[in-house]
Amino acid sequence: MRRNVKLIEILKSNYLRYEFILELNKILKNK
Repeated sequence: MRRNVKLIEILKSNYLRYEFILELNKILKNK
């Protein structure tokens, strides 16, 4: 059970990082 929680946390952080990169790309393209 604890291992699953850790996995979910990793997935969440990876997803947030991915979202962040997408936003950065949008900003850079607009310049």
